[in-house]
Amino acid sequence: MISALDKATLLMTLTRQLTQVLDAETDMLRRVSLQGLTEIQAEKQALSDVYEAELRDLRRSPEMIGALDQSVRVELEAATRTFREAVQRNVMALGAAKVVVERVLTCIAQSAVANPGYRPGAALGQGAHGAHVVPFALDRQC
Repeated sequence: MISALDKATLLMTLTRQLTQVLDAETDMLRRVSLQGLTEIQAEKQALSDVYEAELRDLRRSPEMIGALDQSVRVELEAATRTFREAVQRNVMALGAAKVVVERVLTCIAQSAVANPGYRPGAALGQGAHGAHVVPFALDRQC
């Protein structure tokens, strides 16, 4: 059986790793740097699954927390608080990214409706109205 200190140490380690991954993902989203985002999200999911299992296990044995030295409990609480703050920042960054993607899709859909002669795959200049090149830029600041 794992000791209370070992369980707390494992939970703190997972919490800190998850916080680092969340901060990395948040930073990538803010910089609109999507290279590596899939890997970060896979790591976040894997760590989250283990974290949830460990937390669920700890909730089944609340006496383990009671058996911890006060300094370890304080350290665990601090790691958890930092993790929750990282979660909040990450949720905000994901929400902002979602809004940007939805706006871009809306612009594309409106453009397609406004140009009914457009056919996917048609070459420039072919079609009822001819295709036009439109400059497009994104502001990378969030």
